[in-house]
Amino acid sequence: MVSQVEWVYTDGGADGSGGPSRFMAQWEHEVIGRSRSTSSDHVVGSAMQLRAVRPIAVEKDAAVMQRLEALCKRGLSPSALGTWLRCPLDFYFRYILGIRETEVADGTLGSDVLGDAVHHVLQQLMTPFVGQPIAPTDVATMVARVPDLLIDRLAERFPRKTLEHGHFRLRREMAGKSLETYLEAEQERCGKTSTRILAVEHEVQGVLSNGVLLKGRCDRIDVRDGLTMVLDVKTGSVRAEDLRLADLSCDSIGPGQRYALQLLIYVWAYLQQHPEVEQISSGVIPLQRAKQAEGEFLKVGSSTILRREQLADMGSLLATLVDELLDPAPPFRHDPESTYCSCCVG
Repeated sequence: MVSQVEWVYTDGGADGSGGPSRFMAQWEHEVIGRSRSTSSDHVVGSAMQLRAVRPIAVEKDAAVMQRLEALCKRGLSPSALGTWLRCPLDFYFRYILGIRETEVADGTLGSDVLGDAVHHVLQQLMTPFVGQPIAPTDVATMVARVPDLLIDRLAERFPRKTLEHGHFRLRREMAGKSLETYLEAEQERCGKTSTRILAVEHEVQGVLSNGVLLKGRCDRIDVRDGLTMVLDVKTGSVRAEDLRLADLSCDSIGPGQRYALQLLIYVWAYLQQHPEVEQISSGVIPLQRAKQAEGEFLKVGSSTILRREQLADMGSLLATLVDELLDPAPPFRHDPESTYCSCCVG
């Protein structure tokens, strides 16, 4: 007969995620005090010697500077500059060394592949209406097309039979539902606001005062009630505070404002290319909150509208940031606050 049983569990450390399992808690509740069985707890600590890890610092030697200059000459993207703002070392790994995350063949539908499919579906739906007003009835016809367009795009990567079962079907249908919900909200918005689509997947670019080319690709350009809007679709979520700048000084931009920086570059470049536009707004359409069809907009100070008279200040801010990136003195280091790095060891 067994007279003693020992159960071992971890307390989970500082985050408190461990502890006794549900079975152990249920056993103690039903047995202790209702039988002759007793229990006792013993805490055992494991001693570990912490090793000091020297942080990685990559100096900007001649080879690195040459690569940086080539990157700027070819065109620095908003995402690249935003990555540097978030974590300089991550920028080094991704854009200087060219390291990319490899797709793991784990039998799942990755967010990158699903995100590409969602963007492709929206492009297919909106392109026929470029250059003309879009009515609620136009958007209504799009909703029914979402499932087939999504499957067709994903079928370029996976067998159709695979897309109809298990994890793949669940992920596909969730993405499709988000798209449908967004389009239904967009239909309602178009009924209240006159909307003309100027372009989808539109490239914008401009040259800064320091000679560096900035260029990016906007998901959509609209004119809503006479105001030009540069829009970027995000399959993830974006917080409103990430799109807020106190002013157009460098002090207002930190690692948390990389999405604000992206939108600011779009605005600056679009105004450079379109001298007839006097004022503009730029925003993110977050599909995780699909009912926000209007979008979350970049706000500088108290206004979501940027004017041509602010163009010089925008250019000065962007040039200053790029000059900091090209400064050979500070090395590339990991930002310990960054949790998005794909290559850094923080």
